[in-house]
Formats: sequence, C-alpha cells, structure tokens
Amino acid sequence: MGIVGILVGLLPLFSEKGSKLHINSGRIYLGVLSVVVFTAFLGSILFEFRPFLFLLTLICFYSAFAGYRALKVKGRRPALIDHSVTIVTLVVVILYILLVDMNHAEMNKPVVYSTLATLLLYIIYDVGKLFYSKQWLAKAWIYDHIVRIISSYSALLSAFAGTVLADYKPYSQLVPSVLCILLMLVYGIRYKKRVKKN
Repeated sequence: MGIVGILVGLLPLFSEKGSKLHINSGRIYLGVLSVVVFTAFLGSILFEFRPFLFLLTLICFYSAFAGYRALKVKGRRPALIDHSVTIVTLVVVILYILLVDMNHAEMNKPVVYSTLATLLLYIIYDVGKLFYSKQWLAKAWIYDHIVRIISSYSALLSAFAGTVLADYKPYSQLVPSVLCILLMLVYGIRYKKRVKKN
C-alpha cells in the first residue's frame, strides 16, 4: 500500500490544481494513505516497534490530516476535531521524546531531530490558528494545504527509500525530503504569482 500511495500521490502532485483529476486522485491518495498509516501504527503496537518509522508515520498522518482539513476549513478558525488531533499528536511527540532511545540502532540523529522539529513547528503553527487574524487565515490556507500534503508524501517517500535503500542512509531519507521541500517552494511561488495576476 505504501508503493501504491507513492504512485497515486504523483497524480495530485502533478495534475492541474483544482481539476477533477487533482481532486479525485487526491481523495484516493488520502484513502490509501489512511490504510498505510493505520497498518503502520498497528504494526508498531502489535509487532516490532521501529522508532524512526513510527515517527515518519506520525508526521505522515498529521501532515495529511492538516492538509485535508485546510481544504475543509478554508480560512476559518479550527474546529474541535482539529484541536483534538493537534493535542493528541503533541502528547505522542512528548512521550516519544521522553521514552524513545535516541541511540537506537536505526536512529540517525540529524534525520530524527529534523523530523521532530518539523512536526513540532506544524503543531505550534496549528495552535497559533487560534490567534492569527482572519485575513491571514483566509490567505494562508492554500499554502497550508500545499505544504502539509507534500509533507505527507515526503514522509511516505522517505520511509520507503530509507527501508529499500537502507545502505544509503541518511541520504536515502534526506533526498526525498529536500526534493519535496523544493516542490513546496515551487508550488507556493506559482500560486502567489497566479493570485497577483488575478
């Protein structure tokens, strides 16, 4: 399902934004991603707990959820479900920091710390939505959607590359992240230019 998610995720990433293909493939991507995240969490609890894969699963889930909700809320204040997921994710992150051995064999500290920092920045930003102006929220929701959905794809791709290309760590995990960050910037700049034209 992870491979299916990576392949299906290319459609909303590279199709025309707002088109039927973009919307429908985006829904399919989120559906596949839900299965991947659910089975990954289940695997971590019932079978082997792999700290870094668990962290990638967490950021993948939170990013996808926030990206989906950005579309639903569209500039309004977050709803109860948004606050609930943010609080639960923050608690899981705190427990992860307190309980996980950072010297575990599979842990690459720069990759783990940067992933944790990104997740915490997302959480801080989402808490801030209680205080941002309505004008800011109205302008920022599309960028929020872009960044979060690409971030979920980045986590999925990094988990895959890190597992399949294990001999090339940490680069097999970092390269997908760098490429996806560049993609975020490209789409963000494109959208800003389109808004200026209109």
